Amino acid sequence: MLLTSARRYVIEKSKHNSEVMKVELTKQMTELSGIDFMYYCTSEHPNKEFQDQCRMLRYAVMGDTKRFQEYIDKMVSNPDKNFIPFYPAKADKKKVKGMEIVGTILDGRLYFG
Repeated sequence: MLLTSARRYVIEKSKHNSEVMKVELTKQMTELSGIDFMYYCTSEHPNKEFQDQCRMLRYAVMGDTKRFQEYIDKMVSNPDKNFIPFYPAKADKKKVKGMEIVGTILDGRLYFG
């Protein structure tokens, strides 16, 4: 699944800190797939906050490039949704109620919603 050029610019609201993050999906990014796509998102994308989210996503999907691309496409398709790390020792479960569990991350879980 490749990201379409129609989804080149995305404005998404980050629910955990109420800041607006602009994610620019470059032409180079839409032409990549598999491990190259994952590497670009986690290491070379110009938006550092996006890179951080992608690193957590890579860990949560255990390196599965297909699932990684599916979740990035979901994030681009749903600009009002975001990846939310949840650490049970530090947070309230109501914050992630009804969200989709992506996978486990160090000391917690990653949710999408």
